[in-house]
Amino acid sequence: MTTVIRKSEANWKGDLDNGHGLVSTESRVLTESKFSFKERVEGEGKDTNPEELMAAAAASCFAMALSKTLQDEDKVAEKLRVRADVSLNLDDGPKLTEMTLHVEGLIPDYSEESLKYAVAKTAENCPVFQLLKPGFEAIHLESVLQP
Repeated sequence: MTTVIRKSEANWKGDLDNGHGLVSTESRVLTESKFSFKERVEGEGKDTNPEELMAAAAASCFAMALSKTLQDEDKVAEKLRVRADVSLNLDDGPKLTEMTLHVEGLIPDYSEESLKYAVAKTAENCPVFQLLKPGFEAIHLESVLQP
């Protein structure tokens, strides 16, 4: 069995309301990137946050998985764009409540119906999507084929 392990580290100082942290990834794509609860719920997007990181993981994994779904159909996308929106509800928790995946594809000789089917099939096979799926109250899939 082949297992791939990826690592990241977060360091935190202070209490929840006034504290802050730094998160880094093994790849160094994130290097001491700032995060804080205050910026997470009130901020202007200057610091990262768990929802943004979760959305990035969902979008990037789904794009790769969709390319595999298409490959299995002998199709290759000229372009795939997957945007993930993750909602944090502050009234009940905080709690992550919804995720929406917006998929746009430029796929020669492909139909809207085929894309919707491929997106639904990918949702069954994408490892990050499958991990996140049980945690959300609602997950929405939207897809559009570019002309």
